[in-house]
Amino acid sequence: MFVIDTPTPFKIKKFDTLSDKDREPSEKHGLQLYFSDGDLPAHMIEMLDPALPSVVYAPGDKAKQGSLEGMDTEIVTSAGSKMGVVSWAEESTGYKLTIDYGMGEKSNIVLEDCKVSGLKWKAKPGSVEVKRLIIESPNATEKIIGKVGVLKSTKVSITLLPPVVVQGELGAPAPAPAKPKAPKSPKGGEASKAALDASGKNPFAQGTPEAALAGSTPH
Repeated sequence: MFVIDTPTPFKIKKFDTLSDKDREPSEKHGLQLYFSDGDLPAHMIEMLDPALPSVVYAPGDKAKQGSLEGMDTEIVTSAGSKMGVVSWAEESTGYKLTIDYGMGEKSNIVLEDCKVSGLKWKAKPGSVEVKRLIIESPNATEKIIGKVGVLKSTKVSITLLPPVVVQGELGAPAPAPAKPKAPKSPKGGEASKAALDASGKNPFAQGTPEAALAGSTPH
């Protein structure tokens, strides 16, 4: 789905308040906003699918454009023109929507944990025209709903940011299993202890060196 990290004008075409039948008075409403009439840079369709830009756009003729400012650098291909308005069947969750209310940063409308869906777009030379974008939030206060009502049918600047993924949450490699420790070799007298036979007796001679010699077999 699109990421709109630079304030971009969109029209709030309409909005719906979503409430459960059994909602408590203290619980927040759901709010579904329908945006339209937004223009985004052409390269942003790569966020939808990396293969799209090469299908929809082709480099403009720089020789004809010369160095005039404001000339489009991408033209719509024949395939892109035939696609018309594209309905993009994708839903994304966890987004943060910020709407500029026009009275300073503190007055901005901020909605967390939004679901983004219902995207309709059309390729234009040098840009993507957003015909529809539905953003739904589960935690709108009465105050926010009132402010949105004031902005209905007007153009406002919005940003739409994806959820922040903490490093290590996704795709982190599993820790390597611990290598088994090699058994330690017995030292000194431990070798004698390890040589006990099944009867529990030490096969080596016991007592003094003389006793050991006495028990040895002469050649």
